[in-house]
Amino acid sequence: MYNKAFQLKWYRRFVEHKGILSALFYVLLAAVIIIPRWCYLQKYGLSFPFWDQWDAEGEDVVRPLVEGRFKFSNLWLPHNEHRVLPTRIVTLICFKLTGIWSNLNEARANVFIAALTPVFLVWLMRIKKQLHGLRWFVLPILIAQFVLPFGWENVLVGFQSQFFFLMFFALSGFALATFKPEDIWAFGGVLILSLLSILTMASGILLPLIACGLYIFHSIIDRRNYLLTLVFVLLLLIVAIAGYQMVSHVDGHERLRATDLRQFFEGFTRVLSWPSRINRWLAIPLWLPVFIGIPILLIRKSFTGFDLLMTACFAWTMAQVLAISYGRGHELAQVTSRYTDLLTLGLISVSWFSVRLLDEFQRNVRVWMLMFAIGLSFYITFYKTHKLRFIDDLIDMKNQYALMSLEVSNVAAYYKTHDKSALDKPRFEIPYPDKERLRQMLDLKSYQSVLPRIDKDIKTNE
Repeated sequence: MYNKAFQLKWYRRFVEHKGILSALFYVLLAAVIIIPRWCYLQKYGLSFPFWDQWDAEGEDVVRPLVEGRFKFSNLWLPHNEHRVLPTRIVTLICFKLTGIWSNLNEARANVFIAALTPVFLVWLMRIKKQLHGLRWFVLPILIAQFVLPFGWENVLVGFQSQFFFLMFFALSGFALATFKPEDIWAFGGVLILSLLSILTMASGILLPLIACGLYIFHSIIDRRNYLLTLVFVLLLLIVAIAGYQMVSHVDGHERLRATDLRQFFEGFTRVLSWPSRINRWLAIPLWLPVFIGIPILLIRKSFTGFDLLMTACFAWTMAQVLAISYGRGHELAQVTSRYTDLLTLGLISVSWFSVRLLDEFQRNVRVWMLMFAIGLSFYITFYKTHKLRFIDDLIDMKNQYALMSLEVSNVAAYYKTHDKSALDKPRFEIPYPDKERLRQMLDLKSYQSVLPRIDKDIKTNE
């Protein structure tokens, strides 16, 4: 029998229980991010390994495991300029759990890994009591950066988890250095995250370098323990130098670098104006709030701990932009899909300083109106540029799916006939750029026993 008093009693308990509501909030936030990414993957993702996975995962992890010669040192072997340790760990776990070396399984794991950064950042905002008033407008930018399909390459290819790990390690390390600058255990966490970041990508050395800046800032502004700061900074610099020494030289990558200052500047403005494809002047409204927000808040002595965290995120993104502009700046026509996720923390920081400036000048109507116009220009530019590119991003994702499908079909034809001509295709029509080496790997029983069913992918394509 329905008991209204009993139901009301439990309803009040539910409403009053902040822990349950808080958990539901984070679950909802994660779902908003996970569901669209999962849908992209279900529609356009394929199981068969793709390009870099053959070397970094297949040759370094999967094949040694199958042949009984795997060593833990395999997890941090060089791959191009990088080490990709966390990515290989994802490969190892997925393979051990399923017994299949599947790109799709790894990409599905990446959906949850990608959600760690936005959920963690919102959690920080809540525990630091920063999520109120106009600051809720940071959330649409945050969600858009993790839901829209501009980073389709990182969504469809399981190997690309390195970008999500790099963001999460950076944000976590900056949070520890910002909010616990004299805590030895927190510094230990920053050191561990710095090492993990370095073992994720070559640009992981940016985490310890920017963390040094955070400790120095606290020492100067808050008059912290100078000797302790010196020790922290020296240790972080040692880690950064060691990380730089670990970066491998890759033959042929020199041609991708900017050859002169003009190319570097063109690449720099091209990356800064993203998500625009054409108009580089849009970099001004996209980044202006952070360039005026940081000095204004510092001069007015209104600079908070969370402002410092967002400044670190901005500095990390700017350093990534400089690295891309130099390392991949030769005739850079557009920002490669996989690099676009590296701009996310910086754009979130811009949205943060847009609303912080409104908070700061709420008693000065004229200045507030000016800051409102600057902030509004950022939001409008962000919205318009993403709207203009949204369909193109979906088309790019669909084209990549068609290309990967063609690769699977060519591999299926080879397995059916064992005719070398089935793999005698242009490099983007087979799942590895070297067709002879691909044939040798496909002929190995070690791979044949663990590769996903090709007929399933082909059926899905139809």
